[in-house]
Amino acid sequence: MPTVTLRQNAKTDASGIIAIMLKPMNVRLSGIGGGPLQFTCTNALAGIHGGTSVEITYDANQSNVRETIQVSSIMQ
Repeated sequence: MPTVTLRQNAKTDASGIIAIMLKPMNVRLSGIGGGPLQFTCTNALAGIHGGTSVEITYDANQSNVRETIQVSSIMQ
């Protein structure tokens, strides 16, 4: 299960997130867990390797609906 580590914490853990889109390839991370700095997903590592940032869509309980954060690393 790959782990995506961000350069800064997201506003919440996975329970408060609707979607995480990995850029620049525009791949939506599936089965996200963890957070707010490291998120696990069920995507194949080959499909997400090379991502440089994420666009996070938060649920209605968060003040900012969307946020872009740089990726630190993506590892298996």
